[in-house]
Amino acid sequence: MSGPFGGTHWMANQGGIAYLGERGLVGGGVQVGSVVADEIDYFPIGTLGNATDFGDLQADTYSTAAVSSGSRAVFAAGWVGSYSDRIDYITIASTGNAADFGNYGRPTSAVGGCSDGTRGVIAGGGMTGDSTLDIIEYLTIATTGDTTDFGNLTIDRSGVLAVSNGTRACFAGQSSSAGANDNVIDYITILTTGNATDFGDLSSPRRSGGGPMHNDVRGMFVGGYSWPEYATVDTIDYITIATTGNASDFGNATTTRGASFGTSNGARGVYGGGEGQSSNYTNSIEYITMATTGNAADFGNLAVPRSSCAPSGCSGN
Repeated sequence: MSGPFGGTHWMANQGGIAYLGERGLVGGGVQVGSVVADEIDYFPIGTLGNATDFGDLQADTYSTAAVSSGSRAVFAAGWVGSYSDRIDYITIASTGNAADFGNYGRPTSAVGGCSDGTRGVIAGGGMTGDSTLDIIEYLTIATTGDTTDFGNLTIDRSGVLAVSNGTRACFAGQSSSAGANDNVIDYITILTTGNATDFGDLSSPRRSGGGPMHNDVRGMFVGGYSWPEYATVDTIDYITIATTGNASDFGNATTTRGASFGTSNGARGVYGGGEGQSSNYTNSIEYITMATTGNAADFGNLAVPRSSCAPSGCSGN
């Protein structure tokens, strides 16, 4: 199947950020047999167990970005048989199908998104002709409408992972138009508009990782595809979002994986789905305790194995 990978994430107020919550969400993805999914799953982050069906996106989609206000989740762009500019939204506390929110600035996929609870910022992506973008767009989550230009990343990138401490957003991991992976991390101040600034580097060049998980202190990045081998890895990196500098080792996932979703309630980080070695899709969900370092442990399962659900995870109540 053509088209880049993507996924979503969410967070709760245990970490001090009001828009993080106890309900984790993941939307879309690719199932075994190259079947693109429109399913939205949810699960309580604080309790181990399997995900439950929430409803459906407006179309079968993968590689979409998710941002949350705590009460509303928004899924932007992605791959729907072609690059898409569609934006969907749901009310997190209820279950049901997504509704139309507006349009992204251009049809694209494999974007990364995060928020400060009010403004969602979405960056990077791939477009027709295999070009990658340095564009950052933003939207106001509480209202519907189209995105607005925010500024530019320091480099063009797709397969982007985004984390936020409620003030600053960081974007990491990507594949450039030349096909190479990079380890560059950028940051912006969400409340203002303008171009990104260099933050530091991941521990190794990779793209389409999983587990973009964050709280008011740390951001985590799980797995991904290495360069130039294009092999999945089990690395978990973390950064301190308020400072700049290179990522540090947190621990390891139980298996290698790329293109998985990630979310958090501020205390526990949860990631799942994705693609392992030999292109095997997985339904496994794992978790980490964000305040400590160490290896991941089993959380539960998605309803079906699926990949390319990064970075489509978010959380709320």
